[in-house]
Amino acid sequence: MSRTSRRDPSALIAAIMVAIPVVHIFSVLIASMNTPGYVTRLEPISNLALSSSPYRYLAIWGGLIFPGAALAGVSAWVIRSHLFGRLGEAGLALAAICGLGMVMCGAFNYHSPVHIISVVATACLSAPAIVLIALNHPAWSDRPAYKSLFCLWALFPVADVGGTIWALRHGRFLHHYIGLQQRLSVGGTMCLFSIMILAAIYWSRHNNRVNLNGAQTSMGSPTDI
Repeated sequence: MSRTSRRDPSALIAAIMVAIPVVHIFSVLIASMNTPGYVTRLEPISNLALSSSPYRYLAIWGGLIFPGAALAGVSAWVIRSHLFGRLGEAGLALAAICGLGMVMCGAFNYHSPVHIISVVATACLSAPAIVLIALNHPAWSDRPAYKSLFCLWALFPVADVGGTIWALRHGRFLHHYIGLQQRLSVGGTMCLFSIMILAAIYWSRHNNRVNLNGAQTSMGSPTDI
């Protein structure tokens, strides 16, 4: 085994990407089920971080800070690997910013302007991030259906945050399932980021293209799109 292959962290990064949506979903689920008076279908995830919640630290660290920090770190690492072209790397950079936005959501109180700005910015940036990564994914050059499905999902987080802004301005929600909507939006978006990065890692290893240290192999560097 060569020194480069021993140091290839792709297996670790793949494990982290699997953990990101799993930790988020189960942290939010456990905190929701064990917070007295909390109504999952009506209330946003941020309410779980209020000081009155007995599982607020699980919601903050497991639901927001760890997934966000992990997404930001892995996205930055994958950019260094040059698995994607320039536009795909731009999408990964936006994904990293989304991850940092989740960290800010966890670090600041629900009523803080920083928290609200972070929520809006993270949701809005996640849409172009998904589109850029999906359209420039190295494993999906001949799979337009995959690209279309992922790009279609990108509309969901934008619609979700649009509904939230409308509710803040008018003092009421558009429907009685805003909590479920947000969980589907956030959890689903993190699942999509994980799937896209995992697919790129599998493609690179299967095609002997490049390892995640950025070391080129026999097939050369990926084409910039």
